[in-house]
Amino acid sequence: MPDAPDKSHLTEISGEVAAVTYRNPENGYSVVAVTDAEGKPHTLAGVMPELSPGERVTASGVLENSNYGLRLRVERFSYVLPATRDGLERYLGSGLIPGVGPVLAKRIVDYFGDRTLEVLDEKPGRLREIDKIGVHKADKIIAGWRAGASSRWLTLWTIVVALLAGCAAPLQKPDVSVAGVSGVREVANVG
Repeated sequence: MPDAPDKSHLTEISGEVAAVTYRNPENGYSVVAVTDAEGKPHTLAGVMPELSPGERVTASGVLENSNYGLRLRVERFSYVLPATRDGLERYLGSGLIPGVGPVLAKRIVDYFGDRTLEVLDEKPGRLREIDKIGVHKADKIIAGWRAGASSRWLTLWTIVVALLAGCAAPLQKPDVSVAGVSGVREVANVG
């Protein structure tokens, strides 16, 4: 079994998902291209929930050289909600919600502004206030938003349960320390 990474040398990268290069649906191992706030590209590799372009993430881990170049071997992962109107538009228009493309995402964000995600989570029926969004379209958007949220939470929960199960054996050995899980939205990889 390889040595645990030196936690004092963890690197943190925050940015917007540009593309998912590879994803193994059986175990969640993914290779993801991320662009940070300065526009610099980074590659993340490790077990992560299913991601879509436009989503904002923060990951920490160990930088390593692979056959494909420098990448961050993800040890911790969390979602970061978009902080700007442009980010909200890209997030909603990324294909995350079936039927919502860039044009409709812009209309939604223009109408609700910085409260867009709050409205989608807490008062999604308000979508009908937007011109050209009727009951049928609003219901479709609401269903897509809820399905996406449920899918992300289920994926995170599955990863957490798998990690906790994998932590049990090492915890029985006296000189082994294991990274924990902090919060439902943050996942720590072990090994």
